[in-house]
Amino acid sequence: MVATGSMSDPYNPLERRYGYTRGLLELLDRYRFGAAIATKGTLVERDIDLLQRISTHSPVIVKVTITTPHDTLSALVEPHAPPSSRRLAALEALSKAGIFAGVLLMPVLPFLEDDPQDIRLLVQLCAKTGVNCGTGSGNIFCSRCVRIGRRSGNGIWTTARIISAPAATMESCGKSLRESAAGTASSAGWSRL
Repeated sequence: MVATGSMSDPYNPLERRYGYTRGLLELLDRYRFGAAIATKGTLVERDIDLLQRISTHSPVIVKVTITTPHDTLSALVEPHAPPSSRRLAALEALSKAGIFAGVLLMPVLPFLEDDPQDIRLLVQLCAKTGVNCGTGSGNIFCSRCVRIGRRSGNGIWTTARIISAPAATMESCGKSLRESAAGTASSAGWSRL
């Protein structure tokens, strides 16, 4: 499996002109490799046909970063990325096409994107898209607030669902996490599910 998106977004604005990511996916398909894609871009929808083809012989996962449910805020903190609503639509298109799709709910910026009600709304919006998995920032989410996914006996994520705790629980967890100077995943109670 070849992973993309950890250092540079594979669906940045230049991809529309040059098509390097699509070319990479064609090579992965030809040589029967899987693909793991992390992006903020919605151009990934263009490559659904290739991702479907690759998924017939190898694993495929596409994770889309969304950090706020509000388009106006996403435009301020990520001015060159598509709005959150458009990224949610891309997740839905991937899910409907049978692509294993997930959401990256990070980084969540303190005092801008860490409101527990907004986080809860974003998780609910993601759930409506049919995402298969999700990853949250250990500084914001803890296992009492949001539980994403379910593993089979062999540790592989086979099915997933998003469950959000009552607002009071999220508020108390979010407040204590924001107040924690260290904010490490272990001290926040975050664990792999």
